[in-house]
Amino acid sequence: MVKAEDWRAACDAYRQALTQKPADRQAAERLKMCERRMNPSLPGFEILGKEFDSQSGLPLHVRVTRLGIPMALVPGGEFEMGSERFAATKPVHTVRVEPYYLGQYELTQAEWKSLMGSNPSAPPAAGQTQSDRMPVDQISWEDCQSLLKKLNDAVPGSGFRLPTEAEWEFAARAGGGTAEGAAQQEPGQTGNQEPNTLGLVGLMGGVWEWSSSLYRPYPYVASDGREEADDPGLRVLRGGGYAEWKDWLDPAARHSERPNRRLRGNGMRLARSVPSGL
Repeated sequence: MVKAEDWRAACDAYRQALTQKPADRQAAERLKMCERRMNPSLPGFEILGKEFDSQSGLPLHVRVTRLGIPMALVPGGEFEMGSERFAATKPVHTVRVEPYYLGQYELTQAEWKSLMGSNPSAPPAAGQTQSDRMPVDQISWEDCQSLLKKLNDAVPGSGFRLPTEAEWEFAARAGGGTAEGAAQQEPGQTGNQEPNTLGLVGLMGGVWEWSSSLYRPYPYVASDGREEADDPGLRVLRGGGYAEWKDWLDPAARHSERPNRRLRGNGMRLARSVPSGL
């Protein structure tokens, strides 16, 4: 029934299965997938194309309503987080990530300005041309929270946020990102790199990208308080900025900064939880 895309019949079949085995997690997940395929709309998103994740039933490519910011689905799963290369990324440990959406590109200066009314980015370096398509930079973690509040107030369904550092690393590793495979580059217009297998561009070697996470020792446990928004501690940045040594271009590398500091080369990438009830 699923192969034939007969979603209503498939839903009925999975519901019947759950009456016989109420605790069957696979049947429950497949039922949710079929229900999403019957009604694929997502509040605050326009669906791009006809590609859907076979496990969750969520559209792979979307853009934010009215603002046009493209985002890609990062399917959930388990991965080995961390690395033995750096003291701050030990020990390597298993983390599970639920499905979420991540900006296809780093947030641009034009997108920031459209919500906040001004562009905080540093002037272009000698020989470079200023472009609204360049990543916004010179923003603090607190600045990001201000933008996210405006965005969530403006877009139906809300749920926009920064990615956790676990989500960021999962997305980078899903695209096969390694220190050897990533190259340093001057900050240019977003979209100038090849996308990874999830359709995400420039996860390493662009600007440093703020995460939601407090800088705390591993193992990463989301429920231990490191995702508390009101804590004044250091926040994690990911991605190895364009001006950094190549060792920083590693999906496991982590860097921290005070949440109120506005430094050149610090930017963001938009994340969004799957809208509730879907």
